[in-house]
Amino acid sequence: MTIYNCYNTGTITASKKSGVGETDIGGITGRLREYTSASYCYNLGNVISTSDGHHVGGITGFSGANGGAIQEKANKIEYSYNSGNITSNNGTRVGGICGANYNYCSITDSYVSDTAVIKRGTGIASINYGKEGYFYGRIVGRQLGNVTNVDILQEMPNVYYVVNGLTDEKSKYWSKDNVNEPKLLWEK
Repeated sequence: MTIYNCYNTGTITASKKSGVGETDIGGITGRLREYTSASYCYNLGNVISTSDGHHVGGITGFSGANGGAIQEKANKIEYSYNSGNITSNNGTRVGGICGANYNYCSITDSYVSDTAVIKRGTGIASINYGKEGYFYGRIVGRQLGNVTNVDILQEMPNVYYVVNGLTDEKSKYWSKDNVNEPKLLWEK
């Protein structure tokens, strides 16, 4: 299944019921599971978790294949971006694109705006990928999958390549009209 040409501009707020395990919250979808992709999507809204134990992300909270490292079942997020603030009181994993990206799952040709604040508790993410003891990042909170051509908007050389790609293949997806705030072609 593919979620494509999808966007969110509203604020999403979620809290967990007592006794319930981890909950996944995202600007587009909470969880990507087996054979699922989010393509050509963007989030401009704020995503807020008011409880502990959440995976929280701008596009998705969680991306992973059931049963561990099964490459054939891997998910992907591609040609997508987030400009919304991602906030969790004390979520497990918090990221600008994805809270937790596991196994063979991939994120490609995407970006997070430098205006997006990624916050867990009182901490604001200052690294792109979370690490042990610090599972919140500007791009991904917990990164165990594959990431290619993904960056923060202010780091223009890389984002310019992602967006303007200089290949016919990539120019099918990204508008070259405004390099300061790249948009997907279908947004026009």
